[in-house]
Amino acid sequence: MSFEKSPSLDEYKTGLPENLPDPSLKKRRIRILLGVLFTISLFLGIANFLQSQTVSLLIGTGSVQGRVIDAQGAPFLGEVFVIGVNQIVRTSSDGSFFLNRIPAGSQSLVVANAETGHEHSVEIIAGQTVNMGQLQFLVTATPGQ
Repeated sequence: MSFEKSPSLDEYKTGLPENLPDPSLKKRRIRILLGVLFTISLFLGIANFLQSQTVSLLIGTGSVQGRVIDAQGAPFLGEVFVIGVNQIVRTSSDGSFFLNRIPAGSQSLVVANAETGHEHSVEIIAGQTVNMGQLQFLVTATPGQ
């Protein structure tokens, strides 16, 4: 143990100083730190639980995924959404998509570009991810063009 920071006897000639450090201050700081760490870990645990399939099963939602190609077999770049659900995703560069928190039951999945969209029926199962596989997006002629 180093004696460099130790008080000298000259400091105590008149007795103990009146303002001694509070011995419970260190304990209080440790309690506050532990409380903050507990709160953060609780928050992260709840956030992790809310992302789990257990919650999806409890609230009756599921997910749907798939890949969309065009008539030539190239990845389709467009939007995918479920009618009545406030969630729209864009297909990735390889044409794949993933929609989460879709209410369980029969749903209508729409694959769309700027001009048109195609509807596909899908049965969403609570707590599970339904794979639609590969969907083909065929552009049809619209009247007046």
